[in-house]
Amino acid sequence: MSDSLGESAGSSTRTYSSVWLHFTMTYKRIGGNTTNLHKHMQRKHSSKIDTEVESGKMDKFVKKELPRYTQGTFRDFIVRWTVCDDQPFTAVESEYLRLLFRILNPIAKAPSADTLRSDVIDKFNEERNNIREILQNAPGRLSFTLDAWTSPSYIPFLRITVHWISHEWELKEILIDFCKLSGPHSGENLHESFVKSCDDMRILTKIIACTTDNASNNDTLMKALEKTCKDRNIEFTVYNNHIRCLAHIINLAAQDALSTLKVKYVENENELLNNDEVSEVVPKLRKLVVKIHASPQRREKFSRQCEAAHLPDKELVVDVKTRWNSTFEMIKRSLELREALDNIAIADRDLRKWEIIDAEWDLLKQIKKLLYIFLRAMLHISHGRYSTIENSIPIFNWIMDKIEDFDKEANIDEIVKKAACNAMEKLKKYYQYTDGIIYTISTILDSRLKLTYYKDYNWEEKYITEARDDIKKLYDTTYAPRIDQNIQDEDLTADDDLLSHIYKKRHTSRNESELDLYLGSPIVPGEVDLLQWWKMNESQYPHLAAMARDYLAIPATSTPIERAFSGGTDLISQKRCSLSAETIHACMCLKSW
Repeated sequence: MSDSLGESAGSSTRTYSSVWLHFTMTYKRIGGNTTNLHKHMQRKHSSKIDTEVESGKMDKFVKKELPRYTQGTFRDFIVRWTVCDDQPFTAVESEYLRLLFRILNPIAKAPSADTLRSDVIDKFNEERNNIREILQNAPGRLSFTLDAWTSPSYIPFLRITVHWISHEWELKEILIDFCKLSGPHSGENLHESFVKSCDDMRILTKIIACTTDNASNNDTLMKALEKTCKDRNIEFTVYNNHIRCLAHIINLAAQDALSTLKVKYVENENELLNNDEVSEVVPKLRKLVVKIHASPQRREKFSRQCEAAHLPDKELVVDVKTRWNSTFEMIKRSLELREALDNIAIADRDLRKWEIIDAEWDLLKQIKKLLYIFLRAMLHISHGRYSTIENSIPIFNWIMDKIEDFDKEANIDEIVKKAACNAMEKLKKYYQYTDGIIYTISTILDSRLKLTYYKDYNWEEKYITEARDDIKKLYDTTYAPRIDQNIQDEDLTADDDLLSHIYKKRHTSRNESELDLYLGSPIVPGEVDLLQWWKMNESQYPHLAAMARDYLAIPATSTPIERAFSGGTDLISQKRCSLSAETIHACMCLKSW
């Protein structure tokens, strides 16, 4: 064996197999391979070749991906590590981390915590200028999602995310602000912070829609924003341009259903353990689950019951106040492990009071079936491809159809029917907001739906006509090409029959607009990437595509906001509660960028 790469003398042919790290080639036969050499290495030296091959792969990755070391590059990556991994600034002052840096590169000099904090702020300001330029040059108009949040250190923030479709027809979203709010989460304060952020980016003139949850302070915010836009001659109204978060609406409907079923949540398990006054089936199930979950001995007994019943040894799920779908998961898991739950409730004298009888199990099955309707809808819109506005009306209709079908089923308990009815009423309350033009335009611009969707759902003809008139009016006034007025029929001489014929044909074709051609063509069947469809057909409908680029970027839900706030909790942990608002702002934005 040798450290040479095993290239025969006089040959210009490279050998790439990893075995040549361990063998020297003394004879080269045309058509040969390294199979036998590999087998020898695997039989006799497997650990050595595995380690070295993997190391070789990593060496290639590092050589290809990493930039050349400079102190500036080193500090830049320290900033990235600190921000992206939510590290405390004092981490760079660790004696052992600094020793590690020196081992890797003796000239590497780690910054102090104060210098690192300054580097983060400087990097934030640098990147913010880049983001401002990107948004100002983004094609078409911009949509926004926003919401307020209070940190564990009781600092209120407003997060603002911008959404648009790129020249390459890719859906883009970017955080533009995570700004501290002065005072309470009032609509006036939210409005002031939002406008200030947009003015700093110089993008308020490009606004097309704003998606928020259904809190009353957001209604106040939108009214104030409408007035500001009117004063600046920017087209924006609450009725047409305020989008109410679909995920939040579904959540409200599910919560109303659970409230009807008297599913009251408690703040902690101890409060539940101390309360024996439980009669309704879901709280009763929760009590049983918590009593098992809270005792290591009962958990062990339950595991043995699962084994005896040939059931999977799974943990029971305890629902929580902040997530209605956790109630669905608790019921679902309990139904899966029903036999084990029945057996432990009978065997343990302290649990017999919470034994679920057959009629109650049937009721739990019905509740699970009702909640599954909302869960399916939530999972659908949580998928990136279905989180934009053109899916809102179809999802609304799907949920309401499913609830109607559920209500018609035989053997559904009256209390569960009432829960479904109350959920339906909540959905109808918010469904009226889909009368806004944004919902109509976006649905029609979905090549899988167009006006055909309304016809398939048996909408009255007058509503379909109104929808067509709405999109035609918007297209004609904002997106349609302007006809060159220099070309006039009267300029043609009477005897120039050839040119008259040409221009007559041109004017006839102009009467059939891109919108007419689009609506007159068949819908696209089956699953299709909508943005890719518009990219492929942009040359055929260039002006209508501009409308699609504006409207198909509008979010139906503020889900990106919720993801950000989860990240905020990671950043502002109990060990980092003293971070200033400026630092939180910079770290949250940089982590997103």
